[in-house]
Amino acid sequence: MAGEQFHDGLIAMWWSLAEGGSDIDRVRRIIERSGEPVLDAGCGSGRLLIPFLQAGLDVDGCDRSAGMIQVCADRLGAAGLTTTLFTQALHELNLPRHYQTIVVVSTFGIGTSRDEDAASLERMRAHLRPGGVLSIDIEMPWTNSLAWNAWARPPASPRRWRSAFQRAMPDGSVIELRTRTRSFDPIDQSLTSDVRARLLKDGRSVREELREQRIRWYLPGELRLMLERAGFRDVRMTDGDTDEPPNERSEVVVFEATA
Repeated sequence: MAGEQFHDGLIAMWWSLAEGGSDIDRVRRIIERSGEPVLDAGCGSGRLLIPFLQAGLDVDGCDRSAGMIQVCADRLGAAGLTTTLFTQALHELNLPRHYQTIVVVSTFGIGTSRDEDAASLERMRAHLRPGGVLSIDIEMPWTNSLAWNAWARPPASPRRWRSAFQRAMPDGSVIELRTRTRSFDPIDQSLTSDVRARLLKDGRSVREELREQRIRWYLPGELRLMLERAGFRDVRMTDGDTDEPPNERSEVVVFEATA
């Protein structure tokens, strides 16, 4: 699996059926305020990209995972939609177009280093028009019991595999995912997990992949400083569900920052 990303292979197939979500309306409101064209940075399988294109928005997509970009392209074709897709990591972003709005939804800090995250903010700012807006969200770790327990009691060794999750595919096969926490670095604020994916046909495993997933959490004040250091101004924070200022119960904090 050399050169592959976490979201390639069976993981990409798993996400090929992802659709919907309350964040779609929230991001659309941000786009209505800030304008087009739009870049869905970390577009994955097209969960947001497809409804935005169906609504007539001028939006491109990019993702570091070639597997996810292929899934997205297939879904666009099946829906009779077209746009430009790029296979690029955000910290290496080098696109031929500049945007009025760039949105990053549920992907910041996944599979990257701190230096790469900082560089991604600079690269996205470079791809915004003057006065353009970057919208980026982060999950608060204290609302995620798995994450918060790891912060409080970092595991000394890999924990047991958790119960399997299964998703039926259109061809009748089943993808099964099992995860376990491998380690947590409280200084880096990063959780490393093992993910075992199996493709089952008629109850028999015909393909198996073991992948590593690393997620880094950022706290609100920390990300605000990173955005300001990258050259953004007028940084605004809101609760992901209400568009009001975030509070101790906020599960997701959304940032809007002006280039």
